[in-house]
Amino acid sequence: MRGRGCRVTDSCAPGAAPLPEIAQSGSADDPQARRPVSSSDASQRPSDTCAYGMKFLFIDETGDEKFRTYLGFCLALTDARFYPSLKTSSRAILEAIQWEQGVEFKGAYLFSRTKGCSEVEVERRVEAAGRLLDLNAEQNARMSFAYGAMDWASHASDYLRAVPELIATWLPRAPKGAGKNLIAVVYDERADIEAREFSASVRAR
Repeated sequence: MRGRGCRVTDSCAPGAAPLPEIAQSGSADDPQARRPVSSSDASQRPSDTCAYGMKFLFIDETGDEKFRTYLGFCLALTDARFYPSLKTSSRAILEAIQWEQGVEFKGAYLFSRTKGCSEVEVERRVEAAGRLLDLNAEQNARMSFAYGAMDWASHASDYLRAVPELIATWLPRAPKGAGKNLIAVVYDERADIEAREFSASVRAR
């Protein structure tokens, strides 16, 4: 659905390193989460039947220098109980290659000798990326991911429409009954969108 909504897929990062007390593949709780989802089929969510508890949702956006109207969104969802170990393990991997804590580690830097920490060789960057993926190995995935892409006309307006649409399509439903079902949403700060606007657009879904 280009120009109007998001094309949506979800996936689990590949890998094979076993870790203790990890949920099954596909997401932090649901082994069926790796099947593709679309905006017209909201039944294929990561964890519709799981005990919701506290979730962390991270949202990142991406563009393309060649295709100027391309706008992509990546959503990463994890259970709060998994986050401390994921964070600790990730930092240990980057510290092992002497990657500076204040410098972002991203895919665009993997094969560049000048971007990011220039003193870290390409081979070590690639090795670190593989180890990071292994933290979410298929047989013990702690995170699930969704991706949406569209052509934008108004960057801010399309962001406020498309991201909540993607969240509403893909996010697991909180179970009925007693319990505190909470989620913390972390996203890029934008000068053209206020936090209250984004919060309202998500709640409206």
